[in-house]
Amino acid sequence: MRYVFANFLLDTATCELKRGQTLVALRPKSYDLLNLLVERAGSVVGKNALQDALWPDVTVQENSLTQCVADLRRRLGDEEGHLIRTVPKRGYMFTSSVTREDDLRGRSKVRPLGAAAGLLILGALLWLNLLPKSEANIPPTKEPRVLLDTKSTVLDQPLVWPASSARLMAGITVIAPGEASEWHTHAAPLFAYVISGEIVTDYGTPGERRYRAGDALIEAVDWPHQARNVGAEWAEVLYVLVGSDDTPLRSSADILPVR
Repeated sequence: MRYVFANFLLDTATCELKRGQTLVALRPKSYDLLNLLVERAGSVVGKNALQDALWPDVTVQENSLTQCVADLRRRLGDEEGHLIRTVPKRGYMFTSSVTREDDLRGRSKVRPLGAAAGLLILGALLWLNLLPKSEANIPPTKEPRVLLDTKSTVLDQPLVWPASSARLMAGITVIAPGEASEWHTHAAPLFAYVISGEIVTDYGTPGERRYRAGDALIEAVDWPHQARNVGAEWAEVLYVLVGSDDTPLRSSADILPVR
C-alpha cells in the first residue's frame, strides 16, 4: 500500500518514505510509528496502544515514545506538530489528509486505456462497495448507471489520454473537516466521485467549485488547485487516473494561480 500526504509518499511494500523524489531516512521505530499513525489518520491513537505496537512484550518508559515522536517530527520537518498532533493525556493524531493509492501497473503488453476503460472500472467499484447508503439497496437493472458523460474537464479543457503504454491508479482521498490539500496539479485527466462530505476546490482565477456527495467530475489538467473540506464530516473522494507509465498521481504546485 502507498499513502500520499502533504508532499510525502509512504510505501509500505518497500518500507520507504519519500519527499518528492528524495528518500527520507527513518529509524525503524520512527517508520513503524509513522505507518501506525498514517493508517489511522484523523483518529487519536492512544499512547498505550502505540507502545504495545512498537515495543511488544517489552516494558518501556513513556519517554521512549515521546522521543520516537520527536524524532519522526524532525524528519518530517514537523517540529511544531502540525502533521502529528499531541492530544493531551490521550495520545497522538495524524492530521494531514491522506490518499490511499492502489497502484495498478501493467508493464508488459499494456494497451492504451481510454476514458471508457477508466469509467468502467470506476463504475464497478462504486456499484460493489461505494454507493451512498440511500442508493445501496437499489435493485440491479438492465441499464448501467452513468455517473458522468463528458469530453472536457471542469475547466472546459478537452480530454486527451496517452497514445502509448498507460498506467491506471485508483484510490480514495480522505480529508478531515476543516482541512485542505496542498496546492497541486494533475498531469492527466483524473475522474473523481465524491462518496461523502462537501468539498470546495479553489482554482485561482477561474474561481471555486463546490462538490457534494454523489457528484462526479473530471479534474483540471496541469492547473494548480486546492481542495478543502467545508463540511462537518470526513470527506471521501474516489479517484481513477489514467496516464502514461511515468505519470504521478499529483505534483505540488510551484506557482499558485492568480485570482
